[in-house]
Amino acid sequence: MRRPPNAPPSTPPATPPATSPAALAEQMVVAGSVRVTVLTERLVRIEYSADASFEDRATVSVVNRRFDPTPFEVTIDADRLNIDT
Repeated sequence: MRRPPNAPPSTPPATPPATSPAALAEQMVVAGSVRVTVLTERLVRIEYSADASFEDRATVSVVNRRFDPTPFEVTIDADRLNIDT
């Protein structure tokens, strides 16, 4: 696409939009080697780490994980983690 001859040059924003790859701590549940982050009532992030060292880097799918808090309930049995939103 060509720019019209008298159009001003496009400039990027002065600062990139703020992102926060780390979700709110109260939205995370760790059970052994699994961490589940409740982002919305229909969107969760599930991570596995054998040594339970989890990362909070941004991903292509979700750059900003600072969603409004979503209420949820957690039940942990011997071999099951259940999260109800």
